[in-house]
Amino acid sequence: MKQELIHTFGHRVTAWDIGKQLEARKIKKGESALQYFVAMCSIAMQAELATSDVIQFIVHGLQDKLGAAASMMYCTSLDELREKLSYTTSPTGALSCCESCCRIRAYFGVQRHQGLSNLEK
Repeated sequence: MKQELIHTFGHRVTAWDIGKQLEARKIKKGESALQYFVAMCSIAMQAELATSDVIQFIVHGLQDKLGAAASMMYCTSLDELREKLSYTTSPTGALSCCESCCRIRAYFGVQRHQGLSNLEK
């Protein structure tokens, strides 16, 4: 009878539940972007979600203040996103700004950061 009650009234994990978990999960201090990516993918595997939705959750969770992750929103697959994450992160896992981002920032006079040093050479 206990199994019957659990089967009838038990909590089922829905795509909405998984979406809430993904939305709440942010990259942790000291966690590399690739470690964060793997953790997010393991959460996402628990439900059938559109790849584009998973990509959005991952990119938003990076909490990128420089805008370096903006181009990642246009990834069409998780493999493409993983590749971009490994290309645009420093060895410590922090997002690094690409050269085109630095040029845009310099053009608009946005506050300087380490990435602008390449343009001054």
